[in-house]
Amino acid sequence: MSNRLFWIVVFLVAAVLLVGGVLAQYRGMTTHFLPPIMPFTPVTATINGDIEITNYRAVIVKVIDGDTLDVIISVPVPWGKSGMFLMVPERIRVCCIDTPEISKAHAKCEAEIQLGQKAKDYLAGLLQPMAKVLLSEVSWTDKYGRVLAKVTDLSGQNIGEVMIGQGLARSYHGEAKSSWCGN
Repeated sequence: MSNRLFWIVVFLVAAVLLVGGVLAQYRGMTTHFLPPIMPFTPVTATINGDIEITNYRAVIVKVIDGDTLDVIISVPVPWGKSGMFLMVPERIRVCCIDTPEISKAHAKCEAEIQLGQKAKDYLAGLLQPMAKVLLSEVSWTDKYGRVLAKVTDLSGQNIGEVMIGQGLARSYHGEAKSSWCGN
């Protein structure tokens, strides 16, 4: 019986790794250095006894551009023993900011591409691979399939506000975007 249980566990672990690898490949993420299982639980705070905010902990995999990150989110499973987590790869759009485009297909001028690359490089300096962050105000995906979330580093810095403070992003809440080309 214990031999059978061993093979069931081996099969389940292999299935989870296979599905995780397929999802990561589908999302364009590399899986050669999945982080160790993080003993993270969502951090929950209640505001005025009404609103409950949950912060999910994540590990940075890659900075895509000035407002987009690939991360692995630690999500507690609702079954089994407490302390069990799924490591979910996800593409995150930093909410409430707009940064210049880095792609010629989306940018409106060369100056926007250059400023967009500067924003990406600055963000990559702030959030290097394997850095841990908190995701809050998480909402469903935007039109490009990215999860929208406020991103905060473990020292408490709001990454969106830091980017705005550096002049590499603008506050954005769904209105028409201003040009980065000085027009």
